Amino acid sequence: METAITAIRKTLAAAAAVLVSAVACSTAENLTAAQKLDRVVDKLGQQTSHPSSSGSTPTPPP
Repeated sequence: METAITAIRKTLAAAAAVLVSAVACSTAENLTAAQKLDRVVDKLGQQTSHPSSSGSTPTPPP
């Protein structure tokens, strides 16, 4: 009976480790996605607030 309990404990411990890893990776991906979004928004803000040095104004698509 102790062998079965030990096997169950090891299985649960392994499952918990996988779950913790998955949550940690998912959190890291979300932070990375948020950082990328912040950078894109910053770049767009810079493009609209600082016209190009050539002085030409971009024309909207037809």
